Amino acid sequence: MNDKLFDISKNLLMQDIDTIYTIITQPDSESRSIFFMGAFPYFTAFIAGAVDFLEEHQINCSSLSIRNEFAPLLAKVRAKLKLYRERTGKNISTIDSIRDNQNEEFAAQLRFPILQKFGINYDLGTYILDNRYVGNTFLYKWFFDEVGEIQLKNPYFEYSKALGQAIRFIKDIWHINYLVCGNFDFETIATKDFNVTRRHSKLFGNNSNKGQCLFLFNIMCQVNFAMYYLKKVLDDENSLSIRIKYLTYYFSCSSLRSLKNYCEQNKTMFYTLNCLETENLSNLLNEEFCNCMRHYEIRDSNLDGISIEPNKEFDTIISFYFGCSKADFIDKLNSNLEIIGGAIKKSVLR
Repeated sequence: MNDKLFDISKNLLMQDIDTIYTIITQPDSESRSIFFMGAFPYFTAFIAGAVDFLEEHQINCSSLSIRNEFAPLLAKVRAKLKLYRERTGKNISTIDSIRDNQNEEFAAQLRFPILQKFGINYDLGTYILDNRYVGNTFLYKWFFDEVGEIQLKNPYFEYSKALGQAIRFIKDIWHINYLVCGNFDFETIATKDFNVTRRHSKLFGNNSNKGQCLFLFNIMCQVNFAMYYLKKVLDDENSLSIRIKYLTYYFSCSSLRSLKNYCEQNKTMFYTLNCLETENLSNLLNEEFCNCMRHYEIRDSNLDGISIEPNKEFDTIISFYFGCSKADFIDKLNSNLEIIGGAIKKSVLR
């Protein structure tokens, strides 16, 4: 990588790390914690990508916990960024297993065992912003499962501390601070509980394929998180916001494509989102750009010959890959996410 591409990559990396640092140092609140649960796989991937970038440029990161005892875990959590892009059948089975375990756990807490057969307990908790589902406990259980398996007294705290250590290390390497755009309004989130195991669910109606419903519901929650909750915290043009939204869009599309292929091959489920086939949702799908969003190492040498204004790196990269302005790109991205979220809502919610 030449000096120009290195500087572009470094500037984008530091802007994102500074944004993450600013967010995690905000005063603690329940709403902030809910935001973190949705942002967790993204922050993990971006911090890991930043450390990868440092190591590729001969900066020794061997002292970091995420390069030692937490390295295997980091790889697993980082993979959750892809949502359900691969192994659709296994993912649906995992979702069903989470549902069964949650239902059994909360049913067992009923005072009288005879009540368990009536399914009056709840097994799914949801988080709602402006009448939109932006998260749920099954999704977060899936995100955090591997963390809970760490053989430590407080694994979540220790893992979070390891990520914080990496952020501080990166900031100290280059001593750069950016002015982060965003009002950091962790708006109060409403909650609502359901039992989705019983035959008739107030969330999914009489749909008997709970695994597929939850598969789609989880994708919808992440889309809504990126589309609606994220904008309460970060401006649309913030580089971290664009990165999160694009990866949500890209891997939601690939997850839905995997589900469609699975339904066609197995004949055990009916794919309910053929309506999306008429939408031009592929207009922003670009694997090379996706790799730029997942990793901070910009390798396309064609960018080297393009004039890039200071602090306009993202604008130039977007124009290079999509031939449009950053504002138009954001509008198209928001539109695509809105279409995906709306179609899933219409398909699975009663």
